Amino acid sequence: MIKEIAALITAYLLLTGCASSSLMYGADGEQQYNIECNGSLNPMSTCYKKALKLCPNGYYLTDQQKTVDGPFVFGGPMHASMGQRVSKSITIKCK
Repeated sequence: MIKEIAALITAYLLLTGCASSSLMYGADGEQQYNIECNGSLNPMSTCYKKALKLCPNGYYLTDQQKTVDGPFVFGGPMHASMGQRVSKSITIKCK
């Protein structure tokens, strides 16, 4: 029962996407936010939605990154799978 609940929560998070943010300071000393929305099933729109929550009056996009690492093989010899790691982030400054 616990495994089924954990699987449902994991599936929900993968399908709905989530973004994390961290406060940072730019070269000009002003506050900026770095927002990450990693994963191949997590679209960039997740980052932009998080940006609007952090900056309800709008924001300036100061940087955008997307990297794909792989393919790589993970798992054991009997259950090996191939995949890739997708990292996406934006950096914003609130208006």
